[in-house]
Amino acid sequence: METQSLIDVIDRSEIIPAWSKDSCIHCIRLLRSDRHWICTVMLLPQLEHILRRIYAVANDCYERVLTAKSSVFYTTFDEMLSPLLLDKKPNQLASILERPQLEYLFDLLSHPEGLRLRDKLSHGEVDVYSMPVQVTDYVVTIFISLCYQWIPSALDSRDESGTSLEAALAGVHKYQVLFHPSAFLRRQIANAVCDVKMLEQLDMPDQLRPHHCADSTNGDTLMSYVVETSTLCLKHTVNFDAFEISSEHPVLDHVVQQLESVDLPSLYPSREILEVVGLLRKLMDHWSCVVSQLSEFGKQRLKQWHRKELRSRQRRNYECYCTRVSVLCLLLRCLLIEVCLHLSVLAAGWQPDVLSIKFCISKVFCSVLRNCMCIQTVVKISGKRPVIL
Repeated sequence: METQSLIDVIDRSEIIPAWSKDSCIHCIRLLRSDRHWICTVMLLPQLEHILRRIYAVANDCYERVLTAKSSVFYTTFDEMLSPLLLDKKPNQLASILERPQLEYLFDLLSHPEGLRLRDKLSHGEVDVYSMPVQVTDYVVTIFISLCYQWIPSALDSRDESGTSLEAALAGVHKYQVLFHPSAFLRRQIANAVCDVKMLEQLDMPDQLRPHHCADSTNGDTLMSYVVETSTLCLKHTVNFDAFEISSEHPVLDHVVQQLESVDLPSLYPSREILEVVGLLRKLMDHWSCVVSQLSEFGKQRLKQWHRKELRSRQRRNYECYCTRVSVLCLLLRCLLIEVCLHLSVLAAGWQPDVLSIKFCISKVFCSVLRNCMCIQTVVKISGKRPVIL
């Protein structure tokens, strides 16, 4: 976006008070003069003020724009982004701002694992001199997006600056949340799929590479059992026809691909949903730990095998690993499917029972290990007992 285009938006926007427009324009000029950190520090209070004005218009509480009474709290970002007002009425800010804009603001200001830029700047937790310019661009983009929304007549679409501005701001209206717990869980699942594929492709000695006889039966039994258990646990809450559950090996790839189009609740989720997402993230942390241990064990033992440094017990342990690693990979895939199915339930609008989900995941995890006789292998490889939530 060109500097003049940004200045035109600020100058024509009705949401910015006349007395603060010069300050906002100065911030934009600082952005183009290699002093972006000053732009961020100066522009954040302006962003807070225009959002406060929008909040007052949406909820018809104009007295909350400026509060000078010692007995009344100042209207902060936390209050403006809260789902409820102080009198417990629904916050109508979402009726004016689009959902991507709100998620953008939550990522920038509110999510515990997000930037939380306003809090960190005000408490001196950020070295402003080393602040990346991308953070400033993040603040400027949402600021201009809110200002542009309050221009009486939008910039002429035939104007090149207006066209480029609309194209740049289109990213805000298509924004996908990055720092919500469900977004982290999505990325954990995507990384887990890559990790399990790398584990399946680990090199091993040809004489220890398992044949397709014994493990095939166990693998089919394992997959069919998990599919049956998952269906019985969740058949009343989600349409399984959309996932085409079967005992074929690519079922995980298909389920994860379907999950990418699922709209997970990220704006004002209930406490129960956050608890379930936290539970699934904890499960994925343990899952990643097991995969990391299996991968490191296989790489280390392979090097020792080629150098003939393995003792008899280590050699037997490595032979057991090579025999069972394919079944373990299938087990890990099944657990990923279980996590994806629970996420699909949340996306379907079902209010979860946290205790029942804990029981369901624990039952699947324990029963699959017991039925496939893999638990001894996991204990030998990891040196620790598997963690059951």
